[in-house]
Amino acid sequence: MLKENALLCLGSFRGGAIPKNSAVKQLAETTVAEPLIPWLEASGWEVFQEVKTRDNGPRYDIVAKKKKLLWIIEVKTRFSADVVSQAWHATRAHIADLHSVAVPQLANYRSHVGPLLNHVCRTEGIGVIEIFCPDWSSESECKVKERLQARQSNGRGRELFDSLNDSQKAFAAAGNSTGKHWSPFQQTCLNLAVLVRYFPGYRINDAVRFMRHHYPTDMSAAQSLRKWVSINRVRGVTGRWKDWGKRGKTKTFRIYPADVEGSERL
Repeated sequence: MLKENALLCLGSFRGGAIPKNSAVKQLAETTVAEPLIPWLEASGWEVFQEVKTRDNGPRYDIVAKKKKLLWIIEVKTRFSADVVSQAWHATRAHIADLHSVAVPQLANYRSHVGPLLNHVCRTEGIGVIEIFCPDWSSESECKVKERLQARQSNGRGRELFDSLNDSQKAFAAAGNSTGKHWSPFQQTCLNLAVLVRYFPGYRINDAVRFMRHHYPTDMSAAQSLRKWVSINRVRGVTGRWKDWGKRGKTKTFRIYPADVEGSERL
């Protein structure tokens, strides 16, 4: 609690550490994150951008994976209490092994905020990555340096690890300001579309039992997906009600690939 209050106090200083180049003030987070991705890939990391594990959960700018290690990196245009607080809360969630912040290279500090933030990062095991570009406005070669190495934590769960998929690698740029990201709902819809390609005519209740989805229960998944399929919100999937049971008194909702002849759009 004491450290959390300290971060809140630091947040009252709006300046934070001043970037080396004054032009950095006009940068977008996507520009800062761009050179970070090839730097990670060159070291053998798989890079996933704008990762969200739950619909109502936090979204992480970059998640890197190497074998069984997960590394969360929060990207900002300046070294401030905001980005350190984000990383600090991620460490408390115990969902990754390493946590870092990535910012443009720092030249000096305003007041005492910079050194204090640096002390918090060192104490909490949060890494600090600096990115330097001679000219941010052009396609000049940028250098990436890990000024403070992240300390590996223990006790990570599997939620983040299990939520990673190839769609997150290029669907949205890390640090984008529009909120674009590959959502858990989109992944569930993709899983349903793949399943129905191989098993057309499945009942929606059976389909959710044989696929990975983000809903808390199979029942809630079936109810929600039935609604979205019926109004054509699930790409590549269509459905219709079919009579089932003696004398056709019972109806069941069955799903088909959207381009299969004979399956009616609702």
